[in-house]
Amino acid sequence: MHELTVRPRRAADLPALVEVLRAVHTQDGYPTVWPLDPAAWLDPPGLLRAWVAEASGVVVAHGALKDDVDGVRWVSRLFTDPAVRGSGAAGALLDVAVAANGPGLLLDVVDDASGAIGFYERRGWRLLERRAATWRDARGGSPLVRVYTAPVSGRGSGRP
Repeated sequence: MHELTVRPRRAADLPALVEVLRAVHTQDGYPTVWPLDPAAWLDPPGLLRAWVAEASGVVVAHGALKDDVDGVRWVSRLFTDPAVRGSGAAGALLDVAVAANGPGLLLDVVDDASGAIGFYERRGWRLLERRAATWRDARGGSPLVRVYTAPVSGRGSGRP
């Protein structure tokens, strides 16, 4: 793996990010329902900032920070090209999001995403609750999600 860099997302990144997102959706089913406009999906309501991770100048991962209607900040739209999993890209994006936000940052993940759950827990994210999602899956149901809070250390890499 070549050197990894994280930088703010640019509009010109969107076509490459849609291709990465397509690979993630095909392999992992994320997002649960493929959006009609995947580029627009990368800009959810409340978006504050978004970043990409690059390997040798190629966009390989994405992460964003957003506010919900109550002003709570969330990690959103975090995904990594399956071809570069384990490269540190997702961890680097989490670190940037935590550094940009400070304490109180949250994220949610579907309850059956064991790989993602293990990743967040290894990095020190703490489970707050399990609840029904606020969105619908392909069958029209509200899947169970886990809500996590960022490590208190202020850094997303609370690895043991």
